[in-house]
Amino acid sequence: MGYNVRTAELDDVERIQELSVKLSEWEEEEFDSTINPDWNTTEEATEWFEQRVYEGFAYVAVDEEIVGYLIGAVNGSEEYRDDLTVAELESMYLHPDYRGKGIGTELAEKFQQDAEEKSADRLRVEVTADNQNGREFYKALGLTDYAVTMEKEL
Repeated sequence: MGYNVRTAELDDVERIQELSVKLSEWEEEEFDSTINPDWNTTEEATEWFEQRVYEGFAYVAVDEEIVGYLIGAVNGSEEYRDDLTVAELESMYLHPDYRGKGIGTELAEKFQQDAEEKSADRLRVEVTADNQNGREFYKALGLTDYAVTMEKEL
């Protein structure tokens, strides 16, 4: 399988949304029953994905068709912290047949490189607590635990 990683274009948004549905369905089934996979195809979501292509970070992995993506944005830090520029990896998915081949790492390294070029001070990603593989993947890229969010169902 040959593939390439490139910056996403507006024409890629529909396929990115299809893959994001798959990500959300998997997350909902495995880790968080409150995730709504249908959100990914709403008008709001389409605008959100398009905005990332225009202004943020949007990359795709292509092997005849798009098999993975990474979406992110530059944000400010929380009000209680020093004034930092934070590049947030907001969504990433890679078709299971393409995992373990370095493609996810290539997507994440492109994100980090572009974040550095945009003078970001930090990288951030939110990972579901029970997603051990995801947590290990991001730790291997040098990210460390910063905060823990805890919830209780009522």
